[in-house]
Amino acid sequence: MAMNDINALWRQRFKENAKEIRRYGRYILNDHLKYILIFFILIGAYYYQQFLEGLPENFNGAPFIAIVVAFFLTRGTVYTFFKHGDLVFLLPMEKRLSSYIRNSFWLTYMIQFYVLLIVVGVLAPLYLAMGNNTFKNVLFILLILTIVKGLNLFMTWAISRYPEKGIHVYSVVFRYILNALISYFLFVDAHPLFWIATFFILLILTAYFYNDTKKRPFYWEGLISLEEKRMMLFYRLANSFTDIPNVGDEPKRRRYLDVLVQFIPYKQNETYHHLYARTFLRAGGYLGLVIRLTFVGAFCLYFLPFTLGNIVTVLLFVYMTAIQLMPLWKHHHYKIWINLYPISEKVKEATFLRFFFIILAGQAFALSVLLGVFHTPLAGILAFISSLIVFYLFTYQYVRAKMRKKR
Repeated sequence: MAMNDINALWRQRFKENAKEIRRYGRYILNDHLKYILIFFILIGAYYYQQFLEGLPENFNGAPFIAIVVAFFLTRGTVYTFFKHGDLVFLLPMEKRLSSYIRNSFWLTYMIQFYVLLIVVGVLAPLYLAMGNNTFKNVLFILLILTIVKGLNLFMTWAISRYPEKGIHVYSVVFRYILNALISYFLFVDAHPLFWIATFFILLILTAYFYNDTKKRPFYWEGLISLEEKRMMLFYRLANSFTDIPNVGDEPKRRRYLDVLVQFIPYKQNETYHHLYARTFLRAGGYLGLVIRLTFVGAFCLYFLPFTLGNIVTVLLFVYMTAIQLMPLWKHHHYKIWINLYPISEKVKEATFLRFFFIILAGQAFALSVLLGVFHTPLAGILAFISSLIVFYLFTYQYVRAKMRKKR
């Protein structure tokens, strides 16, 4: 395969990957989620400003900034777009894939740079509130961090050739420590020798691993596994918004949750109630979704001071749960044996809607109780009543119409 063919292969893989992300990304960034994100960005910006205005003069936020920035400097692997078939077709040509890997590296670096730019942009106001720091300082720090990010990505690629998992773990831990130190010395405005010395340690390590691995073959199984995990993570996220065949978390038995389904009667008309309840508890990440959103919602309720904002927050978090819980209806759509149940479509629909509403009402109740504890009981009562009304209509009008449309 000629060099032009290698570059053409990379472009083809990149286009296929981008097409797949666009295909399902439009379901994730739908109008519903856009409005929710805008709301939380505005609320977050308001309270961020309030927080900055209340900072004492001697406040030192450098440790916190360093911890956050170091995480984004350390994370990330090169997007290779490798597939299982490459073990047969590309492995013999491994030494001729330099341009392919170079293209993948620069693409990954560019994407990671934009992520780093956003993170630094969000944390910049906190840094500027500390002492006499200026925007020029921010630009200089961003320049250094961009170089550090490149070294991290380069070292990650070199270490990806090792099949031993221990080396990968030690690499992540050690790089995080170095990244945190560099970030801290930069943001605390320490003497330049401190961050320069730490930077050179990272540079020497990168050079060492590059020289040690440049003659090693690719660890193909590991690289392919990383690509599969990366795409599966995206598919699972997209699967929360639309139906993607054969995508979902592996079912987990979770015997300790059996007590929750013991209250469901063993009757023919309750067959689907058992199915949806056990699916919710064991598969698809549905239970984890509800728990995560409930915890994040509780965190927001704790810091929001006004009643109307708290009620809207409860409604928004239950709404986010509702939107991402809707695929439960189609979770077993591709299992033919489900059609053998002697249950009418009408009973199946009614059972799902009832179960769906119970989950939303349960989450609304939990958030409303926490709201009552954090602020006033009246706010909790109003939030719960509002949630019951809104999501009863949502369930039996919007969701039911969607279900009948997709039959």
